[in-house]
Amino acid sequence: AWILQVATVSSAAKADELRDRLLATGEKAYVKKLVTGEKVLYRVYVGPNFERAQLQKIQAGIDSRFGVHSLIVRYKP
Repeated sequence: AWILQVATVSSAAKADELRDRLLATGEKAYVKKLVTGEKVLYRVYVGPNFERAQLQKIQAGIDSRFGVHSLIVRYKP
């Protein structure tokens, strides 16, 4: 399975806001907390989807609408 990594931010509030905006457009979005050393980051994802092509179809629209440069990565539950 694949997921679209939409953004990585340092603020939980910004991550939640972006997730909520994605949810409002009908995407399956969620936030995952990432701890690296002393830093805490929040990643916003869309997915998962079993077909990478399905994420490729929506990637450009999400990038332009939300001003991000998303990445398609393997989904690791």
